[in-house]
Amino acid sequence: MFAVAVVAIVIAVVLSGFWLLGSPAHQRNMALDRQRVSDLEIIRSALAARYKEASTTPERLDATYTASYGAGKPVSASPFEYHRIDREHYELCTSFLEPADADSVSYRHGRGRTCYRFDQRDRSAAPSELAPVGSTT
Repeated sequence: MFAVAVVAIVIAVVLSGFWLLGSPAHQRNMALDRQRVSDLEIIRSALAARYKEASTTPERLDATYTASYGAGKPVSASPFEYHRIDREHYELCTSFLEPADADSVSYRHGRGRTCYRFDQRDRSAAPSELAPVGSTT
């Protein structure tokens, strides 16, 4: 009888852990998404440095910006899309595996492709203030 109670307690603890934290696959997806947000910030900083030097955004995102963050992480076939709008504005798009947790992720996003618009003249805008341009869930 004691063994049955111990097994029941262990099962309850494991199930409550999954309920509170999510499955291991969910946690892995969240970690990949956090890395994706970090990569967005690295690219954003590299583009800001380029803007400071040349007073313009580049026509395309090339190896200069992708080499430092290891492009090709297994979230999607094309990890980042870059769209130059004009000299001061651009969009960065990427795909996420899980919706963002508003309390822990600076970039709001759903599951799937999300684009963010940036203004090089306003680098003080916090990432949480940058609303996604488009999102698919």
